[in-house]
Amino acid sequence: MPAGKIGLYVGKFQPFHNGHLFAVTTILPSVSKLIIVIGSSQYHNLKSQPFSVQQRRQMIEQTLTTEGINKFSIAEVPDVHDNNNWVEHVRHYVPQFDIVFTNNELVRQLFVAKGLEVRAIKVLTGVSGTLVRQKLATKESDWLPLVPSATASIIKGSISAS
Repeated sequence: MPAGKIGLYVGKFQPFHNGHLFAVTTILPSVSKLIIVIGSSQYHNLKSQPFSVQQRRQMIEQTLTTEGINKFSIAEVPDVHDNNNWVEHVRHYVPQFDIVFTNNELVRQLFVAKGLEVRAIKVLTGVSGTLVRQKLATKESDWLPLVPSATASIIKGSISAS
């Protein structure tokens, strides 16, 4: 990919796990900068979306900084539940970008329909936000290997605060 391309990576990051970190590290060599969009930013304290946007931002920033990654910015985008206007809604919150990275079929379709280049992301098998949340909900301790240490610290802090 030519130098100077800016990538966009959209996710809920509930929580930011090792699969997300793997995705970021595989995307970065192909872009000069990566905009990480925390989607559905207004939701938290739900079974499927337990973490606040501030916690998710902190998970991402601390993890990437610890990894020595600095070619990124973070944008918080609330969900509008309107597929016809969603891409323009995202564009309202983020700087200009050239390419979208996603494995979400709906997200892919919406950006392609607007004429944007979309690429699939390499997946780290055996890791998902759903799995981490399930293990947290059942108080299993084997969620720790699924998340970066910064994420684990934030989750532990939120568990002890509740």
